Amino acid sequence: MPANTSIIPLKAIRTGDQSTGDVTALGEFESGDKIDSSYFALSFNDASLSGNTTFDTTTLFVDGTNNRVGVGTTSPAKPLHVKSSTDEIFRLETSDNQTGNVYQAIHDASGELARIGMFDSSRILRLNNLQSDGEVAFFTNNSEAMRIDADGDVGIGDAAPSGYRFEVTQGTAADLYTRTYNSDTTSTSDVIHQYRVNNDAANIYIQFGDATSASVGGIRYNHADDSFRFTTNSIDNFRMEADGDLHANGDIVAFSTTVSDERLKDNIEIISNAADKVSRIKGVTFTRKGGDESAGIIAQDILNILPQAVKEKSLPLQTGTDDKYYVVEYDAVTGLLVQAVKELTERVQELEKKSL
Repeated sequence: MPANTSIIPLKAIRTGDQSTGDVTALGEFESGDKIDSSYFALSFNDASLSGNTTFDTTTLFVDGTNNRVGVGTTSPAKPLHVKSSTDEIFRLETSDNQTGNVYQAIHDASGELARIGMFDSSRILRLNNLQSDGEVAFFTNNSEAMRIDADGDVGIGDAAPSGYRFEVTQGTAADLYTRTYNSDTTSTSDVIHQYRVNNDAANIYIQFGDATSASVGGIRYNHADDSFRFTTNSIDNFRMEADGDLHANGDIVAFSTTVSDERLKDNIEIISNAADKVSRIKGVTFTRKGGDESAGIIAQDILNILPQAVKEKSLPLQTGTDDKYYVVEYDAVTGLLVQAVKELTERVQELEKKSL
């Protein structure tokens, strides 16, 4: 013990006139007695206090009955209860501004489980689950909203990611939307461009929008018939069906070829009586139901003379129904015309021989 130092047992003094700091009475502290830190500074070495202890009204309160500590409150509800009217309630600070680590560690009886804080000079805020199978989950309204698993996969919604780097799920029947858009409306970009992925009971689709509509175009997968549908100007203009058929609600302008290799064909036969069959086909002009004028042939005529060239197909983009209609394979008609020309050529040649 240093020289000129005396020990005064804490129980041995009780202050009277705290305005002067004079000790006016000796004896034990009683219930309700206080030490004003403005006038007294006490130092304890290996001291032990029992019971409830209050420092400066609510600055620090020790609940000896329930083994709780309150900072800013005299009724702590948890082992450590901090209450403050200021914005910043709790601070972790290091004296090293460049490379110091500032973090809160979470432990159990087995050791350290997780850390949250700033590490080294990277100045990156880290939330780190230190377990080999550790995951991080984010909750809103007491329900899980997002999870990152131990492999770094991210899941949003009702289920954790199941082997996908990014997965969005929803357990209700409502539409599921994910959207990305550009809200820049400056002179160089005067509309909002966006796309979103929706999923409902009937469709999965990607929608493209602008400033006037969220769905001016899109690609949609229809569960009922397993078709892909392409929309422009809010109208289905192109459809690819499960059997591979492509439907277009307009002209198809393209460089096209037709597979015709002999090695891919069996049962090759010459079309017989081709000229006679062509004579039974009518070349007509007509107006399509809907207003467009055109010219061509009638499928029913072809069906009677060259049934291989006629198929039955639904035309949903033109009719709006799944009813079947006759369509003509013009490549097959070309074969008929070629053979008819050959027959007529042979007849002309025979006539020429007879006239000599």
